[in-house]
Amino acid sequence: MSLIPHYRCCTCGGTGLVNDDHSEAATCRDCDGTGIDNHGA
Repeated sequence: MSLIPHYRCCTCGGTGLVNDDHSEAATCRDCDGTGIDNHGA
């Protein structure tokens, strides 16, 4: 499965952590509900 760079999201420092509710206490945020973190993207 190929990833199109324009739509690809980055994991949080390579940890793969995601945060659906965008809580301030969470480390990272989810990429538009895809389950892929967009931290640093």
